[in-house]
Amino acid sequence: MIPLDKSGSVTASVNDTQGRIERAGPEGVDGQVLKTSAAEPRVMSSRNLNSAEDASDLVANVSESPPADTATSSTESTVKSPEVFQQPVALNAPSLNAIIDQAVGTLPGTVASSGLGIPEFLVPATGSISGMFGGIALGGLALGGLGGGSAGILSGVASSSSLLGGRLVNGYISGARVYQDQDGDGVYDVGEPSATTAADGSYELTIVSGGGSLIAEPLAGTVDMSTGATVTSQFSAPSGATVISPVSTLVDAGLSANQVKTALGIDSSIDILNFDPVSETLYGDDPDKALGFKSASVLVSNLLDVGSEVIAGAAGSDANFSDQVVSGIVGLIQESGSSAVDLSDADTVGSALTKAATAAQSSGVAIDPTASSFTSTVTGMKTQIASANAAVKTALIDHAGDPEAALLQIAKVEAATQTSLATKAKAVAKGDDTVDSLSSFDLSGAITSASVPDVIQALASATVPGRGQSGVSSIYSDAYTNVVTPSWTVSAGTITDTVIVTDSGDTSKKVSGADSVTITLPGTLDASTMSALHVSVWRSKPNADLQINIIDYGSDGGAGGEDDSQHAVTYNITNGNEIAGGRWTDLEIKLADLTDLSSTANISQIVISSQKDGVASGETLYLDNIYLSKTFSGFTFDEPEWSSTSSGWTITGSEGAFIASWDDVRQSDNNSLVGVLKGGLYSHAILGIGTNNGQPIIEPVDLNTNPVLGMWVHSEQAGSEIRIQLGDSATGGWPNDQKYTEAT
Repeated sequence: MIPLDKSGSVTASVNDTQGRIERAGPEGVDGQVLKTSAAEPRVMSSRNLNSAEDASDLVANVSESPPADTATSSTESTVKSPEVFQQPVALNAPSLNAIIDQAVGTLPGTVASSGLGIPEFLVPATGSISGMFGGIALGGLALGGLGGGSAGILSGVASSSSLLGGRLVNGYISGARVYQDQDGDGVYDVGEPSATTAADGSYELTIVSGGGSLIAEPLAGTVDMSTGATVTSQFSAPSGATVISPVSTLVDAGLSANQVKTALGIDSSIDILNFDPVSETLYGDDPDKALGFKSASVLVSNLLDVGSEVIAGAAGSDANFSDQVVSGIVGLIQESGSSAVDLSDADTVGSALTKAATAAQSSGVAIDPTASSFTSTVTGMKTQIASANAAVKTALIDHAGDPEAALLQIAKVEAATQTSLATKAKAVAKGDDTVDSLSSFDLSGAITSASVPDVIQALASATVPGRGQSGVSSIYSDAYTNVVTPSWTVSAGTITDTVIVTDSGDTSKKVSGADSVTITLPGTLDASTMSALHVSVWRSKPNADLQINIIDYGSDGGAGGEDDSQHAVTYNITNGNEIAGGRWTDLEIKLADLTDLSSTANISQIVISSQKDGVASGETLYLDNIYLSKTFSGFTFDEPEWSSTSSGWTITGSEGAFIASWDDVRQSDNNSLVGVLKGGLYSHAILGIGTNNGQPIIEPVDLNTNPVLGMWVHSEQAGSEIRIQLGDSATGGWPNDQKYTEAT
């Protein structure tokens, strides 16, 4: 049985028979299987599981494509893809919790679906998943192991909801609460779908279609990872957007996307509700276009942060007034018609501040936009804010052709503006400092001295591998017990052990200024019974050639022998298997396709190199989860024809039988099976140890700490209907106190 996978990602297989990567969820090319973490935000559709029609839609069919031709180069190759590589389909905890909550007391005793009767043993309970059942319409179902020719089954949530993944981006904003404002009051209410953003700004929550805007609310520990500064402004986006940003906030406030793009000079081809300007600047195909979006976003956020402090100071309040500043900017854009709105112009900024103060006054805030004290503050502040925004534009000019340097300089402007200048603004507006002091405020010096984090850095750990220790020989991974302790050397740059996420318990290797990294094993490792080499990689320069070279020392076990062999796999645009930048990608290299290796019984070194036009690229690499594995390829059955009197199989109720002992059933990699269902219209297996009322039960699994459940299901007959039921029990017992949900 595959252990609970805590990665939180749903993976899909892609079969590439033309040497290309076809985009289908996570990016991949079979033969060299690429699984990408946090690539693009994903939407998981929901289903009404009481509906027979929807239930039939959830059956997952897996087909195989013809094998690709083997590369013929003697020195390096693009690995072929002889068969579809299967990944477990995962059940994510937010969806599962929603399923359980919505299932209590509402499901009938039986579900009409192809003659599969569901026993009436379920009543409300809480706490943990304590039972798993499988029902089939046709015989010959086996559970467990990693498997080819398998069908994954994914449970959905209520019919009107969907699981939405996205990012909160000015820089990537960590520790904010993203929620769907279902009652439209602009305030988080208990029960509204919510999630907290990770260090890379990512979040995932179950939203209701048409259920209200997505609001990103700053909390005490909310930080912009590009500046290291505390975030105080609130951002929002229409429901369904996958990127929340200062720009999406203007759309959510009532402007059209075209109005915003025209006013702020954003490229018309950009989908501003689904565009990540940081990733696209550093790793995309058109960094100049992405920088244009990024700079426009910063102009808005600078005005939001400083403008909010101006109003707060004038009102003698500690509240955040970014919503009122948004109103002011929206008013300017609406008045401009089809003209551009220059937020680096002092008079334009002053007009926005006045409109924001008027909006605040209309909402009951004690502020007078016409008072001389306020107008004097606006006169002084508008020049400073305009100067800060002009510095953002200057960064694009000064660092043309160097997106990394441009982003770094913009971050320094943000840090100085949203901290030093914002603090000064509140003090002046409140009367704790004088308007005249603004003329001596050294904004340029604050920008120069601002200290900001590296632009190039991984903010999330690699995805935890989805399979257990069985059939794995790990070289470097916190997910497994490593069978060797290799040495690491670099030909250029530096290599360090890095914990990306504090307290995660996961350590990666970080290579800065990369040319080549050599992983040397102590002695050699016999991989002759293994099927694949796995490597998780994060990179900063996707246009460079990344090469992984596997070296076998041959039977003498030493370097330089006549039987030494090696095979290099190159990932680049030419081969159609390029690895995206700024995200973790899980590579699987099938050993059988490494035709230049005369043996895999004495693996000694793995060399990972990065070059651009034949010279060292100097890129930043993170490496993790380097291991060899066996691939399950099928079952063999040695049992005689089934007979209820002679087989010794245990009947577990209903029709059919469950093989509780699998001495006669083997997997090719010797992984353990959970069990086999044989015959009958409805057979069920209850997993785990111990018994309750004479039935085996599962040890409770707390999905608060184990958010993803993965499994493989193998059927002798394609197209069989397979039903998975998850039962939850307050006491861990079966069957009297359970509630359940199911997917077909």
